[in-house]
Order: sequence, then C-alpha cells, then structure tokens
Amino acid sequence: GETEAKLYLADINQNSVYATLTESRDYKAKLSVYKSDNSPLYGYSFEEYYITAIALNPEGTGAVACGVTTENGVEKSVIYVFDFTSEIPLAFHEISGDIVFDCEYLSSSSVCAIGDNASYIVNGNKFSSLYKNSYTQKTLASYDINTDTGILSLGLSRSGDGRNCTIQCINSSGKVITQTDTSYAASFISSYKNRVAISDNNKVYLYSQDGRFIAEKNVSAGSKQIKLISPDTVIVLGIKNISIYKF
Repeated sequence: GETEAKLYLADINQNSVYATLTESRDYKAKLSVYKSDNSPLYGYSFEEYYITAIALNPEGTGAVACGVTTENGVEKSVIYVFDFTSEIPLAFHEISGDIVFDCEYLSSSSVCAIGDNASYIVNGNKFSSLYKNSYTQKTLASYDINTDTGILSLGLSRSGDGRNCTIQCINSSGKVITQTDTSYAASFISSYKNRVAISDNNKVYLYSQDGRFIAEKNVSAGSKQIKLISPDTVIVLGIKNISIYKF
C-alpha cells in the first residue's frame, strides 16, 4: 500500500497484516491497519500522546501502542491496547513519571512496554492489569523481547555506566523469573529458548536462563548488535560485516 502522509512508524505480522502510523492534520498521529490485500482493516487517531511505538498481535486482530506527553512539566506515558472490532481502545493505561518508548506482544494475551525507569506487562481480562517492574536504582543498558518464548530480558547496570549488569528475565504474567548479577557490561542482550547472551562489544557471554554461566566468546571489536539463533550460536553485527560464532 501507499500513503501520502508522512510515515512515522510501521509494523507487519506473520499473516501480512500491516499497520502504519502517519502524520495527521487534526491529530497527533493516525494509526491505520490494512489486510494483506491492502484493504483497510482499522483506524484510530491519537489526540493527546505522541506515539513512540506500535506492534500488531500475531493474529492480526489487535495492536498495542505506547506514547508520551507532558502535563504541568511532568512526563506522562500511555499504553493503548486495541481490538479491531472496537472503535475505542480495549485498554488504556496512563503512567506518570516515566518515558515509555517501545512495546510488543509477548503472547496473544500479554504485552510488554519498555520505559526509562521501569518495564511494564499488560495482561488479564481485556488487558486490564498493569504490572510495573522498576529498575530500582539501576540503569537500563539493553533489552530483548522474545515473542517465541514470551520472555522479556533486561540488561540493567548496577554501576550506572553500563557495566556490572544484572540480567533479568520476566514472563508474560509480569513475574521476574530469574535475576543474575554479572560483572560484565550488557550493551546488547539476546535470548533463545532457555539461553541468554549479553555482549560488551568485545565478547559475548552465554548464560542459561536460570543464571548459570556457560561460556564466553571473543568477537569482532565494536559490535553493534547480537542475535542468539540457537542454544550455542550467535550472530554478531559489526561495523563492516556480520559474523556467526559458536560457543
């Protein structure tokens, strides 16, 4: 499909249902959802919040969006959950004192959102329950949203400079299932089934999800991202190339 309005964000799911967030003359932005044949499926215009992320559910029957604004000098964020059979949002959660900048489905019945000060899980009947997981005097260094396992993995720096990171894994119910303290930086984090890998740009460190250290691997200096693709294989995106390493 084509749009004449300025495109801010887009997403597409496994069934080729796709969504766009575009500029709107009368609103902050407009969400438009289309079927795989480009026919319109859903639309919603945002009046109050500047939207920072959108994501479609696996079935193509709903979406989640998050956004930010300020009120009397205080930062406010919001998480919207949409059901495409309803004109108004199915759920609407306002959050004060945090900037929420990303969101995604962990399962068909649970979404997560990432903020500067905390992560959030929204689930329950009509997505009415909001669970907040504060970083508690730690700094968010990296995060990984695994839609296959429904696990949100966080790299939280205890020293504030990206080093001495704690690996925290949260399930789709909002429960912290594991928390592992390391002495390493976690500039990047990636998970695969019951494995979690972090990288400090020069090495990749592999852990089991329950916190057991497994192995480490020297990688190309200045890596920009990692992706764990099997229990013992990681892809590293470098400045000039993409490399595959086995532990």
